[in-house]
Amino acid sequence: MQVIQRTIEKLRERTEEERAAFAGSVAIGVVIVLFLGWAAFFFSRSSAVPESVPPAQEATTSEQTVLPFDQIAADHDAQVQMSTSSAQ
Repeated sequence: MQVIQRTIEKLRERTEEERAAFAGSVAIGVVIVLFLGWAAFFFSRSSAVPESVPPAQEATTSEQTVLPFDQIAADHDAQVQMSTSSAQ
């Protein structure tokens, strides 16, 4: 912890340009470390995926793909029909 405090004290004695250059180099260092960590994680996870993935089964014409909005709309229409039939 004292090393950090001494470094900060030394930086306070330097000019604004030198402090900005130091801050920029620290920021670049942090970005490089984060990128390398991400790359290591990404490539270690991608090697766990099998080489050949079977193709997705396509829906036949007899099957109907229902989107979430379509299901919500159908549920709403059914509720409206039930409420109107029970109100009569």
